[in-house]
Amino acid sequence: MVYLTPRLAYHTVEVRLEQKRRPLVVYYSLDGNTQFIGESIAEAVSADALQLKTKRGLPSIPGIRHFLGGMQAVLGLEPKLEPYSVSLQAHDLLFIGTPIWASRHTPAVRAFLSRHEIEGKQVALFCCYAGNPGQAFEAMRKQIPNNSFVGEIGFKEPTNSEDPDVAVAKAREWAREMVSRASRSVSPEGQT
Repeated sequence: MVYLTPRLAYHTVEVRLEQKRRPLVVYYSLDGNTQFIGESIAEAVSADALQLKTKRGLPSIPGIRHFLGGMQAVLGLEPKLEPYSVSLQAHDLLFIGTPIWASRHTPAVRAFLSRHEIEGKQVALFCCYAGNPGQAFEAMRKQIPNNSFVGEIGFKEPTNSEDPDVAVAKAREWAREMVSRASRSVSPEGQT
């Protein structure tokens, strides 16, 4: 199954990339927060989007599902993912997003990063959290070290905030800045 989110038509200022390739937004979302931000980023920069899905989901009871998810994150588990059809070679700039579970990135994102040789890319990291992002960004950078990290940002419960539009505006502005940074750091020969 392919979980690509098509570009939605909104009246926004379109960011033009100096690179020929579109960015890719990859994210996992359990409660919808990271999907909300990931789709906002994709819309802002006309990116392709891939929502990761695990083959075996967590229980639907909120307390139990969050406990089990946190436990899986602490143990460093990597679940099997639903099949997807995306070529990372077709994208120079990757936005990678995750909810924060027990101060860590999710097992689904860990599995995605482990299963691909991600090297020589421009990477922007984002997360959604209830408490704090912990050391998730550092752990993600360590998992895919041979890349240029152009930025990172966290969003505290964006769909549960008093004004989700503020989170959307912040995500879009940040995404445009990441595209700008990525294009400035690429030389004419494509070297960083």
